[in-house]
Amino acid sequence: MKQKVITQGMSVRFGLGLHSTDVVFNTLIDIMYVKLCKLTIWPHRDTIIKDMPSEYKKEFPTSSIIIDETEVKKQSTSALGQMYSDQ
Repeated sequence: MKQKVITQGMSVRFGLGLHSTDVVFNTLIDIMYVKLCKLTIWPHRDTIIKDMPSEYKKEFPTSSIIIDETEVKKQSTSALGQMYSDQ
């Protein structure tokens, strides 16, 4: 469903037919997969432990990740869609 919306938008923006846009989009996705699939997204646990600062390792010996969150304050708006994103 999302691909259809994306390709329709691209078709309009670039003045291409929908079929041509689908072909270009799918080709680019395939190329990105081939190029990016070799990247290490998450290092191995041994690497994380080896590179961890010694003070942190003493305090949290079984920890391998830190999850952080950021809070952003904004002025309220009546249009929830202006702030919300499911991406």
